[in-house]
Amino acid sequence: QAVASGHWKDSNMAGIVEFNVDNTLCATVGLDGLLKVWDTVTGAVRAQRNADLSDKITSLSWCSLAPSEEGKKAKKKKKSAFSASPNFLAFGTMSGKVFKFDSTSGEQKQLGGEHSAKVTCIAWTAENRLFSGSSEKHLFEWSDETGVTQRWVASKSGVTALAGAGHTVEGAARLLSAASQITLWNADKREKILTFLGHANPITKLAFFDGHFLSCVLNNAEDSLVSLWTLEGETKPLASFDPREASVGLDVTVSRPEPLTVRVVATSAAGRASLFEHEVGTRPKKPITSTGSLAIESSGDAGAVNILAARFDFHRANHRAFVAYGRSILPQFEALDYTNLESGLKPVSVQREVKTNVLPQAAAAAAASTTKSNTSGAATATILTATETERQAMAAGPADDSTMAEKIRQMGITAAPSMAPASRKTIVASSVAQMLVQALHSGDDVLLEECFAHTGETVVRSSLLRLPSQYVIKLLTAVVSKFESNPNRGLQLLVWARLLLMVHSSFLTTVPELSDVVSRLYSLVDTRVSVFPRLLKLSGRLELMLSQISSDTKREDRVDVVAQPLNVYTETAEDPAEQALQADLALFGSDDDDAGEAHEGQENGDLEAMSDGEGQQEANEGSEESGEEEDEEGEDGAPIDGLASDSSEESDDAE
Repeated sequence: QAVASGHWKDSNMAGIVEFNVDNTLCATVGLDGLLKVWDTVTGAVRAQRNADLSDKITSLSWCSLAPSEEGKKAKKKKKSAFSASPNFLAFGTMSGKVFKFDSTSGEQKQLGGEHSAKVTCIAWTAENRLFSGSSEKHLFEWSDETGVTQRWVASKSGVTALAGAGHTVEGAARLLSAASQITLWNADKREKILTFLGHANPITKLAFFDGHFLSCVLNNAEDSLVSLWTLEGETKPLASFDPREASVGLDVTVSRPEPLTVRVVATSAAGRASLFEHEVGTRPKKPITSTGSLAIESSGDAGAVNILAARFDFHRANHRAFVAYGRSILPQFEALDYTNLESGLKPVSVQREVKTNVLPQAAAAAAASTTKSNTSGAATATILTATETERQAMAAGPADDSTMAEKIRQMGITAAPSMAPASRKTIVASSVAQMLVQALHSGDDVLLEECFAHTGETVVRSSLLRLPSQYVIKLLTAVVSKFESNPNRGLQLLVWARLLLMVHSSFLTTVPELSDVVSRLYSLVDTRVSVFPRLLKLSGRLELMLSQISSDTKREDRVDVVAQPLNVYTETAEDPAEQALQADLALFGSDDDDAGEAHEGQENGDLEAMSDGEGQQEANEGSEESGEEEDEEGEDGAPIDGLASDSSEESDDAE
């Protein structure tokens, strides 16, 4: 018997898809938190738990059919063991609570006690004992009557995966827990038995079988290998399987007991299922590659169909795998034969008609009438579920494959015309808010872009006021991601980011994950702002250069203007009166010339006299000082008298 734990994540709806042990039921959990249990034979909804968006389901695991052979050999049955039933499942929530859910009656029961952080993994042992792990590093064991029966610290960084691992020789229950490393526990004594190397990243899936187990990291393309381990004392993996892409689901079965041969199916995020087969006693040097596959093609033009989960048949003799495909909101189920007696595993590809219309008009009124639900401790939600009547109506009527965004656009086109002018459309904030919630809830990026097209502050603010708090972080993350991928849209996206932070500031301060998103936004804005000073300098220099070029261009284009006289007069003949005037002026000019020549002669004489006196002074320099002074006084006096006489003579001539 294979006792597996964990969950399969649907890449289309980012929820949980898990089969029960005998593959007669399948549980799905969507983004809205709605839990549905499907009958894999009829495709009808057997039970559902209404959505509780404030406390979403984070992990889920089905109970075993009955205690295994190892469980029967145990010395005594623990009081904490639950009654064996394939209709029971347990799930953990974001707040740390653990619930038991009956898919037959639709009743749920909260077990006493809770983790202080979200439940990351939950698992049943072969004896139907229930264990859970959380991000706050503790392991809990639960009882149907008393709740938490024991707890202990399993890892410093939290527990990310759990799986029951049979019993020890003494009959004590064994439990596997994982973070980056894997630990084998004696669950009765809460003691470590063995520690394995693990993976480079936190392990999110464990699957135990016949003294061995598989481990892998789901949704991680860089660490996609599936490792095979043994509990016989070796701490290194025996072999590894290479799906070549990130896995979202894993299951294992034993095909032959002697020699021990296992078959592994890994479901990828792309919707494909890869099959592996390996003899455990051999030690391959390289990772084992796939030798078979499961694929479903659409009979229409839709191409390949996503496989949500794949699980081997509970009866090992039946070489079949149960697959859930399509969409988790309306899955379809089928058992496929994956082996040939001659060649072993084989690629399997079938064509099926995939139902895409979730809410057909013909069966909308009758939907949800045959489902069973329980609303204790959970918020109610009006969601129509798929019934057998609905499926018949879908098969009879034409399928409508249009998306939600296309339907909304069609509704806008066919709506009754308003009284406003045809050139202007009145934008209603409530309709934008509804579109925004629908886009975030379904992950419709096209519809989300239509919401971002509205940048009016009044409409955006009113829409954000109507936005439920559970979508605030998701919207902020979408805005920041789009801003990172295309910074040129900052003018459009930052309107939403600014108003979102303003409107929901009180709620955002209570969210632990806010720092990661806001730090990304801050780094983007800071990077853009840090460039502004240099851009301003460059802009100023360019303006100065352009102004100089403009002034030089204007100077070259300017034409110099030369002043010209308004009138030009040309003399043709001399006037007698002017001739007489010229003669008088000539006569007066000759007298002035004679007087000037006489004056120049006098000045020349004076200069010659002065030069003679200086010569005499130089001749008498060798005499005594007293004599020199007397001589100098005498010499100096002579020229002064001469000058005086000359000046008097000039005055007489002038008179």
